[in-house]
Amino acid sequence: ILGYDAGAFPASYEAWRARVHPEDIARVESTLREAADARRDWRGAYRIVHPDGAVRWVEGRGRYVYDADGTPVFMHGTIDDVTAQHETEDALRAREAELRAINDSLEARVRERAAVAEERAEQLRQLALDIAATEARERRRIAQLLHD
Repeated sequence: ILGYDAGAFPASYEAWRARVHPEDIARVESTLREAADARRDWRGAYRIVHPDGAVRWVEGRGRYVYDADGTPVFMHGTIDDVTAQHETEDALRAREAELRAINDSLEARVRERAAVAEERAEQLRQLALDIAATEARERRRIAQLLHD
């Protein structure tokens, strides 16, 4: 998981730290210190960098072992590769953002079309009023012609 050859991992803090992504190391070490100070288990996700430059996401879990004075002596735990899960979550977030943009676009189009429909409905109402007024004028004209 850390990019060492099988059986070649020098189980040390320095060997682990050498693989943690430079942008993540301060955060991870801070949460490790907090867990040690609070005497609680640690769990966190962070990136590691393999010697070939490949970046992988891992989730570490660990528990400190303390000496008689309460000083942490070492930590034991596990590291799981969660790159596929992280990539899936990233893809879902990207798709969600894309769908949100599409939805916003559709809502804008619906608002535009509703405004056009209202404008046309108003035009139809006005035409209906004009037709009714024209009919009334024609009836009066025809009635006047018949009367004369």
